[in-house]
Amino acid sequence: MILNQGWKFNTLAKQLHHWENIGFDAADVLQYSGTSEVLKNAFVLLRDRQLRRITLCIRGSSSIKDFCTSFTAVPMEFTARDSDDKPVVGYAHLGATLASWWLYDRLRGELEAHLSANPGWTLQLTGHSIGVACASLLSMR
Repeated sequence: MILNQGWKFNTLAKQLHHWENIGFDAADVLQYSGTSEVLKNAFVLLRDRQLRRITLCIRGSSSIKDFCTSFTAVPMEFTARDSDDKPVVGYAHLGATLASWWLYDRLRGELEAHLSANPGWTLQLTGHSIGVACASLLSMR
């Protein structure tokens, strides 16, 4: 929750100041997108050296563009994999699904690089509102 509280600051400098106050160095901000577009949520990717964890925090609805993503609420077929790697077919929120795919494409390489360079580190996905919907769908990829 403390990570999400930083979204109230509208500039990168203010965001960095907030994160430094809760124990992150500016170098630990791996990627940051403080503004959103339709189907492209604002997010921050942080390295937590103390907990040996990479955290992706996805912002919830804060602008009209975020609400457009939220209102793209048509169900779409979504396939995930179970623990035996068998496909599980269900339905998911169209806007959250497309936004999660955008995040996946944008961050996959960097996440793989950081996690492979730091054995034993974990990935934490978090968010609020449409952000947690995206995080949940990302966890199934």
